[in-house]
Amino acid sequence: MQRVFLWSLPLAGLCALAPVILRSDALVVRLDGDRLRVAAPNLRFLSGRPMERLKNGAAVPFDFLLLLWAETHSGPRRRAAERFVVSYDLWEEKFSVARWKTASFPQESVSHLSQTAAEAWCLDRLSLPVSELAPATDFWMRLEVRTAEAGPETPLIESTGVSLTGLIDWLSRSGRESQNRRTLEAGPLRIENLKR
Repeated sequence: MQRVFLWSLPLAGLCALAPVILRSDALVVRLDGDRLRVAAPNLRFLSGRPMERLKNGAAVPFDFLLLLWAETHSGPRRRAAERFVVSYDLWEEKFSVARWKTASFPQESVSHLSQTAAEAWCLDRLSLPVSELAPATDFWMRLEVRTAEAGPETPLIESTGVSLTGLIDWLSRSGRESQNRRTLEAGPLRIENLKR
């Protein structure tokens, strides 16, 4: 007869749930027509220091970078970058978000959003084309969200589109800014296995 200690049962239950807990923080990728879109249900970039700035009346810009690697994982094959400027209404306790105007996209804005809705609105505007990816090709995706601080820096997004100098600056920043950057990854993935 095998003995089972009562204290081991809750531990076994937690171990069984561990994969679910770990996956809940992952980047969720789905296929929308000929575009790849992402969701990050547990990503809370409107928190901490940026939230303090918002509650002090500042508009806070956030830079989003979506990268896709295929097969070798040696370098990004596709990338999309967007800048969103978020503000907070203290009276209504609601957020407003404006998408930075680029040559590809006109300025777009929305207001009276909850925190979760404001974060989701930004992610809904990010996508990458699936062209050049065969259905059975393994690929990986990474989402980086960075709070743009006041001070001299090369902007990632300019009025004409993604700045090459800004992209190099973004990718070469040191770990000192890690508290202002959130990164999520997903993969390996295949187009044929994605939800539509």
